[in-house]
Amino acid sequence: MEKILTAIIGSTVLSAVITMLYTKFFNEKNHQVKYIIEERQKWRNEIRDKLVDICTTKDLATVDKCRTFIRLRLNPNDVEDIKIINCMDNIYECMKVGSEENYLSYQEQLKYLGSILLKHDWERVKRETKFKRVSQFKLVGIIIIFSFLSQKDYNLIHPLVENTLFQALEKYYPVIEKEMVVSTVSLLVNLIISYVMINGIYRLILLIAMKCVKRGQEGGAPSVWHPICLWVSKKNNFRMTKENSSQSE
Repeated sequence: MEKILTAIIGSTVLSAVITMLYTKFFNEKNHQVKYIIEERQKWRNEIRDKLVDICTTKDLATVDKCRTFIRLRLNPNDVEDIKIINCMDNIYECMKVGSEENYLSYQEQLKYLGSILLKHDWERVKRETKFKRVSQFKLVGIIIIFSFLSQKDYNLIHPLVENTLFQALEKYYPVIEKEMVVSTVSLLVNLIISYVMINGIYRLILLIAMKCVKRGQEGGAPSVWHPICLWVSKKNNFRMTKENSSQSE
């Protein structure tokens, strides 16, 4: 009896636990990634605005304030960041002594280095979100495969489960029929396994559809995905609206 119960737990309940942990883990990860993306976007916007101010203003105090602002947001040990810091310092010194020719040269250099910095940060964010999506696909696939294996394992042991359960219940309920026990056990276990499998397949379709949403906005999504893309967009908009309203409260 203990071996049978262990097999059931290993083949059905564990699948449900994995699905629950999957949902909890990726919900937390989604919030973390969303926060990081928003903060990185804010960082890029601030850096871009300050670089524009340095390259367009003639006020020495404004340039000094902007270069200090940027310096505090860069890595003093990074080679490319050091180039930006030195370039801003050179612009400041040129403005102090009135060297127009060198000022224009350093200004163009700062524009180039700034664009490289912003592009690099944007590509890094895209790589991080891409890795998260790949991890989701892998985990959903594992859940689906594990569910199929669970069904196979149960098919091997279900006669023992049904007979043992029938013998245990027959002691307390002599009128119970074995067919009722068999149908009830099969129904419950199949419902659990079906739920896990459907949940995994649903999440897999949802991930594919969410990936197609962006392509759909650019006009590149396959026509078969258009209704799903529209549904996912509405679902995400409703979720974001609900989260924003709860945060405001």
